[in-house]
Amino acid sequence: MAFAMFDTEIPTSVTWLDPADARAKLKDTLRRFLQENSDAPSVTDDIPVLGLKVSAGLGKTRAALEAVAELGADYLKIGHILFYVPTHALAEEAAQEFQCHSGGDVLPSLVLRGRNAINPETGTQMCQRWELADKLSGKVDSITKVICRTKTADGKINEAACASGCPYLAQREISQNHVIFLPHSYLALPLPIKGAIALRIVDEKFWSTLTSTEEIDLRDWKKSISLDSSSSAAQQAHAKASDKVRQMVNACLTNNTPLHEELRNAGFAEKELQALADTERTFWTDPEIQPTMGIDEISAKIDTDKMSLNVAARRNAKVFALLAETAGRQSNTERLCMTQKDKADAITAYILQPPPQDSPYILLDADLDESITRNFFPQAEIVALRSRPLAEITQVSDLTLSDTWLTANEDTAKSKERCKKVLSILDYEVARARREQDGDVLLVATTKVLRALYEAAGVPNGGCDDPEDLPPLRGADVRWFGPRMLGLNRFKSHATIVVVGRQQPPVSAIEAYLRAMFGDGDKALQFAKEAKLIRGKVIDAQGSTRHAQVHPDEHARVLLAQSREAGAEQAIARLRLIDPSGPKRVLILSNLPLPNLPIDRSIPFNQLVEFPGLTEPMPNLSRLKRAITQPNGTLRRGIRTSPKGLHEDAPHEFRTRNAAKDYAKKFAAGQMIRGLRHLAEVHKLDATEVTLAHVGGRRRISAVVFVEPSQAGRLAGELWPDYRVIYTSVPACEADALIEDACLPSP
Repeated sequence: MAFAMFDTEIPTSVTWLDPADARAKLKDTLRRFLQENSDAPSVTDDIPVLGLKVSAGLGKTRAALEAVAELGADYLKIGHILFYVPTHALAEEAAQEFQCHSGGDVLPSLVLRGRNAINPETGTQMCQRWELADKLSGKVDSITKVICRTKTADGKINEAACASGCPYLAQREISQNHVIFLPHSYLALPLPIKGAIALRIVDEKFWSTLTSTEEIDLRDWKKSISLDSSSSAAQQAHAKASDKVRQMVNACLTNNTPLHEELRNAGFAEKELQALADTERTFWTDPEIQPTMGIDEISAKIDTDKMSLNVAARRNAKVFALLAETAGRQSNTERLCMTQKDKADAITAYILQPPPQDSPYILLDADLDESITRNFFPQAEIVALRSRPLAEITQVSDLTLSDTWLTANEDTAKSKERCKKVLSILDYEVARARREQDGDVLLVATTKVLRALYEAAGVPNGGCDDPEDLPPLRGADVRWFGPRMLGLNRFKSHATIVVVGRQQPPVSAIEAYLRAMFGDGDKALQFAKEAKLIRGKVIDAQGSTRHAQVHPDEHARVLLAQSREAGAEQAIARLRLIDPSGPKRVLILSNLPLPNLPIDRSIPFNQLVEFPGLTEPMPNLSRLKRAITQPNGTLRRGIRTSPKGLHEDAPHEFRTRNAAKDYAKKFAAGQMIRGLRHLAEVHKLDATEVTLAHVGGRRRISAVVFVEPSQAGRLAGELWPDYRVIYTSVPACEADALIEDACLPSP
């Protein structure tokens, strides 16, 4: 695939700290921040924010829990402490660990569980009507008021039969301030608890939780608000203004003309646009759903035209609110554009919901990015604490092993062939881990690649919806990339991880995040042509410049790396490589440069397939393998390493001396000898290097004979009678010094 060239680099500079020093600095930084801000006002225009970029494995979550256990009491005098983690399961784990660190002064804590979360006391969902809640999400203002409990105009309580004693609703009734563990999703949702918030701690990346996309069919966008004869003058004025704004938005987005300038000229500035958003809500129709209704009756009312009108009105209100929010722009906001939905024109709004600004924050993330963090918290203090992973790290040098390549664009035969190569590498790694370390192997790939690998291996159930249910593959535990890998500790005792390919979101998804996150900046965004990435330069963990597919926009490159590069690094971090309990091996089957992972060696993919035990990269060792194998299938007894020798000893592989010369010059000094020794080891043969000189000449060349040293001289004399043997059984430490002329022809 050809790519346009784009030379902007992503600067990366990693300062490695000793793990003990990094942990000490982490604890000191957390304690300092908590001590300095225990009396911070609950609401401020400049809330204190600490961003900690901490290598996975240094114990950032544990350090934060210990700091809260030690210093959280002062915060609980003000309000709740919220500890956000990616999933409910991790919230349960964090809560249990917190109790262990609380010691004698146990601070009150709980896990905030959503409606469909499992109640540990009953083993069932927290809410009996959780499926109704899922259907109503985004369709009504308050799900609780619609299906659980509400107060009527005359002050009476109207509630469902299951509301009394409901464990989900009971969470609202806590009166004492708690340390509350909850998933990231609650950053964008109303909290089902009462009371002030004194501190928020967010563990792992959270920014995508605060972005969303609203698509409105252009035909629905253009529709006028339907009014009846009893409508007030204010409602009629709103309907008229709303129609005018929608017509202007449609025209400007269609013609790519300055939107906000047109709106201001027509008298629609921030105040007027926000009024339209607020008033639009008054046009929402009554869903006519009451908590006392049965599940079937409520389900029937959800699928009605009235509910569809509600959804459209909510979306319109969001667009008006977005226009009000961006009214200061001189031209267009990139967070509103014309797109296609189901082959029809649509208005698409890219919504960014700011996190609550009512308490201090601590952000904990191994992949924390400064530009993203400052987009939410410009005042944030950012501290990086990085420790070098301790492992033998090998990476493929020549292929990305993308989903497209491994599945071969639905070419089943080719996909199976490629997947079998990956499986052969996996077989070797599993056998090696068991043989050398009595250890386990973790395999990580995308869901699409895993399905192909399971199919190629003939293993059923490779398409499970839950990563916990994935069956082992060739003896390896299996997971896929994604948020559910974050924070996991269950693989820390594994000896080896094999990462296949990389998680690369579609360009459309990257640009959706780009518009939502950075669509209102002073600098115009750049969008990819034909929805394709381009070839650019990045800097790896060693500070070397390498090529990779990147997005043309600098912000989009950061967002891409947060999913792609960070996904691979987070998967690898599951083995906890900072101070491992034993030897660890990392095999990355993709040439994607990883900015925070120092690579020990880069090896071509086919070499890993054919020679998995060879840890030194070789230039197409397959040719040398064919060279020592005679046309009849038997092995040669020896071979010279000079171009003339390669041509004369293996004419079936090197038909001309020039062909042999071109091949030989790709090897570094001593490298071809080491390659021949490895091939001999594969065939369970001895391999002895001999140094030869042509009879009557002084130039020396190297050769390898496949016998033990005591027989090497005699065999070399038989194979090459025109040469005299100068040295045999040369120790490995001297071999490199004797073949400086190996790539030059003898007289």
